Amino acid sequence: MEYSGQRHWHCQVTRPAKDLVEAKTTHLSVTTEAMASLVVDPVSLTVREARWTVYRQAGDRPVDMPVAAVTGITAHFGCGPALRKALAGFPALAVELFAETVRGVIQAETFLTRERGFASMEDYDDFWKQSQAGSCRYYSNLDRVSRKWAAHVGDQRRPDVLFNRFKAAVWHPLPSGDFFITATLADSFHDAGLTVQTTGPDFTVVRAAGAVRRAPDAVCLEAGEAVGELAGIVLTQADKRTVARALGGPQGCVHLIDLAGDVCRGVAVALAAPEGDGGKTNPAGR
Repeated sequence: MEYSGQRHWHCQVTRPAKDLVEAKTTHLSVTTEAMASLVVDPVSLTVREARWTVYRQAGDRPVDMPVAAVTGITAHFGCGPALRKALAGFPALAVELFAETVRGVIQAETFLTRERGFASMEDYDDFWKQSQAGSCRYYSNLDRVSRKWAAHVGDQRRPDVLFNRFKAAVWHPLPSGDFFITATLADSFHDAGLTVQTTGPDFTVVRAAGAVRRAPDAVCLEAGEAVGELAGIVLTQADKRTVARALGGPQGCVHLIDLAGDVCRGVAVALAAPEGDGGKTNPAGR
């Protein structure tokens, strides 16, 4: 099978000082290396500083600039509209990477429970059960769940590196003219992956398979059974909601939805563009 290209994302959340949390997401492809970074208050999760950096992008000069409009936003659920407004005029990649960085902060909150006002991990677990009920397969099947989030986390101690997430996509052209895309996700709490075969200039999915290998509970692993339902979806035209419905909606795994709806779709859209993967954008959003 011929190799054609790859993309990688790495989100890391660290705590360099007691009163400071830093979160960064780096994206790498053949054309681009860029990073979105946030400095966040560990108690309120309010963004103190934000920065957009493009180390390289074909045809454009490097960029390293503060993003003042993002400061003051709370890096937690519900900040999406404020974040998109603050990043108006920036390229889509910047919006994607800042959103991914916020998701990293949310995951890292597991190791900031005391600062966030929770008396114990059990209290934090109960808060998520109430606030996220019906949001994914785990929180839509609490009557079947046999292991709490606290048990999944175990006795980890993370005074410095709070969270890591790696995502990757690799694609291969097939002799038939179709494409084969593999997308994977591994982070401090999860492991999931999928493969899709697409056909035609609009990248219609003809075959898909995937699995969740590591998750809070066995009920999460069942979400992989729905991946075959992606067949027939036109990746260059479908939005993430369409992909989410195919993968079970609230009965699906948000990480598989992420891989199919953001990663695979993003690869397809880029490959279908006249410039090919990673078509030229203005990294400063100007």
